[in-house]
Amino acid sequence: MSLIAETTHTALVFPGQGSQRADMRELVERQCPDLIELAIGQIGEVFGVASRRHDMPPPGGEQLRCGQSDSAAGTSDKRDRHAGESIRDRTARVRHGGMRTNPYYTLDDRETIERLIRENPWAILVSPAADGLVASHYPVLLDESRDELSVVTHLGRPDEKVHELGSHEMLMIIQGPHGYISSSWYGDLVEVPTWNFITVHLSGVPEIIEGEENFEILTRLVRHFEQEVERPRYLDSSPEVAEDARRDSKGTIGLRLTPTRIVAKQKMSQNKPPEVIEKVISELEGDGPFQSAALAREMRIANRLK
Repeated sequence: MSLIAETTHTALVFPGQGSQRADMRELVERQCPDLIELAIGQIGEVFGVASRRHDMPPPGGEQLRCGQSDSAAGTSDKRDRHAGESIRDRTARVRHGGMRTNPYYTLDDRETIERLIRENPWAILVSPAADGLVASHYPVLLDESRDELSVVTHLGRPDEKVHELGSHEMLMIIQGPHGYISSSWYGDLVEVPTWNFITVHLSGVPEIIEGEENFEILTRLVRHFEQEVERPRYLDSSPEVAEDARRDSKGTIGLRLTPTRIVAKQKMSQNKPPEVIEKVISELEGDGPFQSAALAREMRIANRLK
């Protein structure tokens, strides 16, 4: 009997069918409560975030067997902080947060989160619509006029109906630099390869913005990017341009997301020895197949290196 924990949304897989599977679930819950915490909290470390697939373990993933100790699984001594919680409830609790937390990689610094949004403004918007999950991709902008962290964007009509905008929570995903980290870069350290990344999940019920305020947001959004080009053309650069832009803006609807839940993570090899971190950075800054100057920069920031 084994449990396989996958990486982004944790999945606990039990062999068997029907009542046989239910009996096995009950047995594990009764006799191996610590196993659940291990599976949710430790397995899936390889790639940090996971799929919903139940038919295969993550690359380099492990299997934990009933009765295996924390030390045998390569983890620190941990106590079950949710005694009496069923497997189903515990899995739902972890899934609800979007990403499994890990003290090495937790990101709770607002300045860093805001920088991530500014530098990576192409967001994924996910809504639990009546017909199933809906995902769209749109540019976003920090709302600097608010004291609390807020993000504004717009949707092309009729996406607001597809997302059922304003009737339930929306998840906004901001993805920063990320990339493959080869275990061949670890030297004598024997560990599996991984994937480094920085990302933030913002959740809340979005505020719908229409009319003149929506046009103002579109104007700010275009100005934010146009200011970087040699001859910027802003939406209000001339009466003709403004008139055309106002007509086009009627095909959009704005939104402001002031999240009630923020889950952010920066996985930048913080749990590795300093010499390994330096080696990984040097490989990312090189000219190999997985080079990424942007990811190397994030690793320096996260590990407080020059």
